[in-house]
Order: sequence, then structure tokens, then C-alpha cells
Amino acid sequence: KAPKGGGFPEGVEASDEEAKKILDGLKATAALKDEPKMVEAVTPMVTKRHKDFVPELRKLLADRRDRVSAEAAKALGSQGDKAVASLLLKLVAAETKTREGYMSNPDTKAAAVEALGRLGEAKALVPVRELAAKMRVNPEVKAGYAKRIVRACVRAFGLLKDKESVSYLIDEVEQPVPKHPNSSTNPGADYWKA
Repeated sequence: KAPKGGGFPEGVEASDEEAKKILDGLKATAALKDEPKMVEAVTPMVTKRHKDFVPELRKLLADRRDRVSAEAAKALGSQGDKAVASLLLKLVAAETKTREGYMSNPDTKAAAVEALGRLGEAKALVPVRELAAKMRVNPEVKAGYAKRIVRACVRAFGLLKDKESVSYLIDEVEQPVPKHPNSSTNPGADYWKA
């Protein structure tokens, strides 16, 4: 059972032959150009760790299919290689918008934010705070992906033990309001202020 709030996959070291088998499967799937199969081929790298996975996962971050690049970012977080942090930071900071003004790769950004948190990259705090703040304004706040990105940012804040993000979190906590504002049984203004 996953811990409350969700857990992160534990990366277990893969043997050389196991890593070769996973990489061969990835290369065979890449030739097919099938997105669900590609995601399925990357998924074992989320729970397995090997030095040969990192170069392949770095290439997959540039994949135009959001689910594939998101799974690659998630897998990079499991590899424990801090050398990929700069690439993940660029991904988080990049402005990728559709013609309508919505984010074109929200799942990848969310996975990259969580991966930076898992890697313990303190340099990520400023871009992650900025990304979280952007999710509070139009058109982002109306988009379905805003919740996923904010959840990833909050999880990264927790992993990185960021004290400056507390003010952001306080702003995001829902203000208490009475169910029936005109009811005579409502407590006084001091109650709501507290």
C-alpha cells in the first residue's frame, strides 16, 4: 500500500543483462512509433536503475509525445544521476505553449518537477515556485493539467524541504467561508478572521 499522499518508486539496481534486455526492448519499440508501447517500454526504467539507461532517457525527454517524455522524466528521477538536473531544469523553465495558449507538455513538466525533487536539486526551487505561481493565473488555472503540475510542485517542495514555499502553500489553502452567508446562526467575524 502506498503511503498517504502517494509514494515514489524505489529504484533497484539492474544487472547488466537485465539492462540490456530492457534497452533492446526500448529500441525495438521505438521503431514501431506506437506511443502506448513506447511508454510501456520505458516504464521498467522507473523502478530499475542502471548507468546505461540515462543516455537513452535523455534522448526520450525530447520526444514530442507528452506521455513518452513524461515517463522518461519519471525514470530519470529514479536513476539518481544529478548530471541530468540541468536538462530537467531547462525543461521546467521552457515556455511550451499551443496556439490557444495552453501548455503543450504538462505531464512532462510535472514529471520533471518531481524528478528534480527526488534528485534533491536545490537549484530547482526558484523555477518550480515560478511554475506553481503560473498555474494560478489564466488560462492555466482553468486547464485540467494545472492540478497535476501544482501537485508535482508541492511534492517537490516537500522533498526539497523548501521553507520559502510555505507562503505559496498558505495562499493556496482554501479560505473558510460559511455555507449559508446570510444565516443568523453564523459565528461572528472574529471566528472567520481566525
